[in-house]
Amino acid sequence: MQYIEFPSVTIPIQGLDDVVLPDMVRIRQKFSSDRITDIPDHLKKELGKHDYASLVRGKRIAVTVGSRGIPDNALIVRTICEQLKEWGACPFIVPAMGSHGGGTAEGNLEILEGYGITEENIGVPVCASMDVVQIGTLDDEAQTPVYCDRLAYEADGIVVYNKVKPHTDFKGEHESGLLKMMAIGLAKHKGCSELHKRGFDTFAENIPRSAGVFLEKMNVVFAVGVVQNAYDQISDLKVYPHDEIIDGDAELLKIAKERFPRFRFDNIDVLVIDRIGKDISGEGADPNVTGRGFMPYFKDDFHTKRLFIRGLSEGSHHNACGLGLADITTRRCLNSVDWESTWINVTTNLMIDGGKIPFYMNNDYDALRTALRTCPRIDYAKARIARIRDTLSLNEFEVSKALAESLKDVPDIEFLSEPYPLQFDEEGFLEDLKQCIKMKTKLMIIADDMTGTLDTGIQFTKQGITVSVIIDPEFLSGTVMTDCEVLAVNSSSRHLPPKQAFDAVYRIAALGRQAGIPYIYKKTDSVLRGNIGAELSAVLLASGEQSLAFVPSYPAMKRVTKNGIHYVDGVPLSDSIFGRDPFNPVTESDVAELIRKQTEVPAGRLDETNGEGIIIVDGSSDEELHEAGVQLKQAGLLKVSAGCAGFAKFLPELLELKTEDVPEIPDPGDRLLVISGSLNPVTLLQLDEAEACGFRRIRLSAEQKYDAMHAELPQISEPWMILDSSDCEENRFSRSEGNREMLRSTISDNIGILVSGMLEKYDGTFMIIGGDTLQACLKQLGCTSMKMITEVFPGVVLSEITINGTERLLFSKSGGFGQETLLKDLKQWMEEKHHERN
Repeated sequence: MQYIEFPSVTIPIQGLDDVVLPDMVRIRQKFSSDRITDIPDHLKKELGKHDYASLVRGKRIAVTVGSRGIPDNALIVRTICEQLKEWGACPFIVPAMGSHGGGTAEGNLEILEGYGITEENIGVPVCASMDVVQIGTLDDEAQTPVYCDRLAYEADGIVVYNKVKPHTDFKGEHESGLLKMMAIGLAKHKGCSELHKRGFDTFAENIPRSAGVFLEKMNVVFAVGVVQNAYDQISDLKVYPHDEIIDGDAELLKIAKERFPRFRFDNIDVLVIDRIGKDISGEGADPNVTGRGFMPYFKDDFHTKRLFIRGLSEGSHHNACGLGLADITTRRCLNSVDWESTWINVTTNLMIDGGKIPFYMNNDYDALRTALRTCPRIDYAKARIARIRDTLSLNEFEVSKALAESLKDVPDIEFLSEPYPLQFDEEGFLEDLKQCIKMKTKLMIIADDMTGTLDTGIQFTKQGITVSVIIDPEFLSGTVMTDCEVLAVNSSSRHLPPKQAFDAVYRIAALGRQAGIPYIYKKTDSVLRGNIGAELSAVLLASGEQSLAFVPSYPAMKRVTKNGIHYVDGVPLSDSIFGRDPFNPVTESDVAELIRKQTEVPAGRLDETNGEGIIIVDGSSDEELHEAGVQLKQAGLLKVSAGCAGFAKFLPELLELKTEDVPEIPDPGDRLLVISGSLNPVTLLQLDEAEACGFRRIRLSAEQKYDAMHAELPQISEPWMILDSSDCEENRFSRSEGNREMLRSTISDNIGILVSGMLEKYDGTFMIIGGDTLQACLKQLGCTSMKMITEVFPGVVLSEITINGTERLLFSKSGGFGQETLLKDLKQWMEEKHHERN
């Protein structure tokens, strides 16, 4: 690595003090949001369209992975490799990056690790080398050689995987995609240099020709092509057999160009880009967006008088290729550049202009004013300025007031704010725009079921902190992250197989990281049910951090951890009633041992892990949890943490979250319909007690639980009622391992159908017990988000949801929470609150 310490700028600029920066407005450009929601399922169906199994069985197969950022990159690679292994192949990963990563094997591996693509995460070897084998020559004047990575060459077959998108330096029928991966990516630094010697003006012809030679000489079994939409989500994913790869690459490029995001305006004074990087574009900032490129093809795409680049992305690994296209930057940006890596890249592709050093100022404030000062014939008050996070983030960004006024009649543009002044820190720098500018989220909570999402999120709401709840993870995207301090997401992964749970949680955590959310809290079940190890490791790997602090205690619920052993009511967890849970029996009390059953990530108490991996933190009281939180903060270990609601309630103070007014508790009414889908013994005792004190209890019939579409709806005839899905026969049946999942999903779905029909005639408050049942009911009711109001008792959350335009009050709780008298106590609380309101 080679860094340069640039001196501070002291030269005077005449007239700089006369430049007044205009107010800015947040806007949103709307694009097509089509995307693939279940990537593994979609990919497996694509892979199943041809008989690849017979082609790979018993063979070593090299899978290419490039340096371009792809959403769910690790998930796609792992799915490909797992399918190859199911077919009897022995896959391994080969970095295919040309000269990226400084032109070294170590640099290649560093880039892959940044995407979470490691042997530990994917489950196959990652083999990097810069050695190549010449496999042919082009029939051109220079007899340009065609190369292949030696490791891929020595394999029995190759799977080509890459993103397909418009290239940043040339235009043609094939640009950046599957053919380029073969022609340049797998040719490594040597082959990449050879092809670049011919110049970018030959690429439209030479890349398909090189790929043709590659396909003729090498056993490319199939290719996997990915296209992203304007929101940086995967919209298209296709698999092509050997003979269809060339046509498939052209097909995907046409789709990519249709989906490519662009500005809905032109001719501005200054374009500000927060960050550039090779993970964003081959030129750092895509010339298809900026109109600034090394080649003349892009000059008519967009026009700006000045381009101000503020910094480099984390994924650039300090490679500043493309910074030379800027008119101005800052001293801080230049000081962060690895010039060795940058110049290796630009000399390899012959575009040394990309390595030029732009004019620079000491900070953002002076740089932006200088950019405006050097624009000819400009009225500063009416300056047309646009500021984006990067060229992948054109859905939400900032524009100056004058530019905003000119966009009022432009279709598919939404205004998100009134004009406001730019805010600079004491050193004169702007805060980086997040992926979604409207979102100021500081903390993301990821829970594995719906009740867990709520009982943790409410710890923040009741302290006056704004919380947005995402009920279904499929609705999690840049378009739904709202202006909140805390984003609570239900991953719906409690009952998934461990690998699927890992993938679901990894995706959500990766989205949070991409959006710039500084803290992630993985909410776990307080009695450690579900995929604890898989999900903790998913969050840790997606975050890029070295350690995750896990604080599983919830003293208020008598669930504590001592010397790494988890206790419930003073009894080791595995010996408690939760060791006999009909769906999720927990058979291990040692927290570290339980985690190790699902992950190879190290787990143990701090003195056992050297501060790396999953660090288990003891706690027997709220005082001990608070003290542990303070110590974790001082050690810098709260960026990624985990636990249940017991530790979450201390995070507002520890993370210094912004507080507002606590929501007012509305009139809960004087009647309650309780819907229970839980078989937990705690819930069954609560229902018995409630029935004894006056609740009318209706046990759902077999038809209602298994065929609700044709069943008669229960009649709501009294103010305090319970619909109970449990019975003795079912409890016996549920102990059969093969029937558990079928019972869980079938009964929950059918209760959701019943509730949806019943609430058309019932306008009172209702309560749902059990995370699966709550999720199913909300789905049937068409709810995608909800507003939490308060926590009445520990784990009992009161929320407001909207059904068919009408606001309804909903209580919810996990099956294992609460005292025997909980429903009786809740009835008394409701009656008191109703009396106060009336």
